[in-house]
Amino acid sequence: MEDLSKEDITEEDGSSRISEMIRSRLGICEVCSGDVAKYTCPRCSIHTCSVRCSKIHKEEIECSGQRNKTAYKPLKDFNDLDVLSDYRMLEEIGRSVDTCKRDSTRKVTRIGQELTVHLHKLRAACFKRNTRIRFMPSVMIKHKENTTRLDWRTNEISWRVSWRVPQLGVSFVDEKFPEDNEIGATIEEHLSQLKSLENTGEDLKEQIDFLIAGGRSSLRILMPAEMQYKYSGK
Repeated sequence: MEDLSKEDITEEDGSSRISEMIRSRLGICEVCSGDVAKYTCPRCSIHTCSVRCSKIHKEEIECSGQRNKTAYKPLKDFNDLDVLSDYRMLEEIGRSVDTCKRDSTRKVTRIGQELTVHLHKLRAACFKRNTRIRFMPSVMIKHKENTTRLDWRTNEISWRVSWRVPQLGVSFVDEKFPEDNEIGATIEEHLSQLKSLENTGEDLKEQIDFLIAGGRSSLRILMPAEMQYKYSGK
C-alpha cells in the first residue's frame, strides 16, 4: 500500500477529518440532533451547530449565554485561562468601584451628605421619638420603594412596613402605616384578608385560624437588627 503524500490528500478528505475531530470533541447538536455541534455555550455548556440553534436553546431554558464568572470550580480543574479570567474580573470590579467613588450619585452611603428638606424633617421627627433613622442613596431600589413620609401639618409619620409570617410562608406590605396604629389589629386584618381569598387552600386557612385563636398576646414581633455583626450578641 503506497504512502500518501500531503499533495495526495484532497481538500474533501481534509474537511472530513476536521469534521470527525469536531464530532468526537463536541458530538451532535443538542438542540436539533441533526448536525455536528460547532459551538459551546459559555453559560450552560450546551453544544449547538448554528446561531439558530443557539438562539433556540437560550429561549427554551432562559439562558443568557454569558459565562458565570462566580461559579464554583474545583482547584484541581483550574487552568491558566481560569486564572486569567479571575484576574480580569477583579480588574473589572476595581474599575467599577473607582467609577462609583467618582460619581456622587452612586456612592454607597449618605453619611455626611446633605439631605433634602423632607428627609431632614423626617429624621428630626424620628429623633424626637427616640428613633434613629438612616437613609440609603436615592439611586438604590430600597430607597425608591420606601414610602415612609412625615405629614408636616399633623406631625405624624406613616411608615412602609413589610410583614412576614414565617409559619405561613407569606408576607404583606403596608405602604402607609400610621404610627399610632395597633400592630396586633393590623396583623389580624391581614390574616383575615388572606383567609378570604379564593385561592387560599384549606390547610392555610386552618393555620390562619390557629394563629388568630391564640390571641394577640401569643404574637411575637421580631425586627431585624440593622448594622449589627452576626456574633455581636444583640
